Amino acid sequence: MHHRCSLSLLALLFAGVLSGQAVQRKHLLIALGGGGAITELSGPADSLRMQPTSSGVVHFSFAYALGDRWSLGLRFDRIGTEDQVEPMDRMRVNSFLLQGAYRPWIARRSAVEVHLALGTSVIYVDPENELLPVTANPGAVLYGVRFIQLIGGTMGLYAALEKGVSNTDAAKFSEQALLDAEAQPVMLSWKATRATIGLVVRF
Repeated sequence: MHHRCSLSLLALLFAGVLSGQAVQRKHLLIALGGGGAITELSGPADSLRMQPTSSGVVHFSFAYALGDRWSLGLRFDRIGTEDQVEPMDRMRVNSFLLQGAYRPWIARRSAVEVHLALGTSVIYVDPENELLPVTANPGAVLYGVRFIQLIGGTMGLYAALEKGVSNTDAAKFSEQALLDAEAQPVMLSWKATRATIGLVVRF
C-alpha cells in the first residue's frame, strides 16, 4: 500500500510537470512562505544595537504579470526573533513594499525572477526591563532572486535569496522622540540577508 501511494503521488507530480505553462501575461501570482535571516540593527546605544543575529522570516506577496517577463505587485515581510537577544528582549521589523520583478529565464513549468522592492518598514525593539517597545519607521529597499517551479495548473513552489536594507529614522518611545545625552534624535536602521521557501498560487 505504501509503495502504491508513493507511485500515485509521483504520477500526479509528473502529470503536473507535463501540463500548463510558466507565468504568463495577465497572471496573478500569490506567494506565501518563510525562512531564516541574518539581521543586524544599527543604533547609537548598546541597548539599541544588535550584531548580525539569526532570525525568522515570514513573507506574503501578490503580483500581476504585465507580460511574460515583467510583474508588478505588493509584498509584506516580517523579520524578527521572539527569543532574548542581548541587549534586548525582542526585535521585529515589518516591511511594506512595492515590488517589480523581471524573469530573465523562463521554461515551460519554471522561471527565475530577479526583483527590486521599495517601501517602508517599522522597527520594534523591546529593550530589557521595558514594557513598551522603541519604534522607528525607516524606508527600505529589498532586492534578490527567486526560482519558481510549478507542480500543477495553479500551485507551485519557490525558493528565494534576498538582501534588505533601510535608511535611518528617528526612534520613538511611548510615542515620544527618543533623544540622546546631547538632545539629538536617536537614529535606527536595519539590514538583513535572508533565504525563504514557500508556496506559489497562479491564477
